[in-house]
Amino acid sequence: MILTELQDFVCGYQRVSLAQLRLHFSIEPDALRQMLSMLIRKGRVRPIPIPHRCDGCTCCNVETIEFYEWIDGSSTPNPLRSTRCRNEKSDRRLNRVVGK
Repeated sequence: MILTELQDFVCGYQRVSLAQLRLHFSIEPDALRQMLSMLIRKGRVRPIPIPHRCDGCTCCNVETIEFYEWIDGSSTPNPLRSTRCRNEKSDRRLNRVVGK
């Protein structure tokens, strides 16, 4: 069940850091990386390359610059119209409320 929650979280935000995931789920980074690797193998998430050095920064915590991105099947992510995102039901409800 936690893997589905992790998938939903990444899908909802489109791009998240390992630090954000750690705060939200209260899970150690190594355990999160293992779960993310399953989503990577399934083609739902991709890691964003970690820069060798930030602008002017000399000692970043790796968790704060380790990012993962949702893959929605198109070249430009759209958080409101993701084909694999479980948030589609929320989108339909929102459209009914605003009259679309």
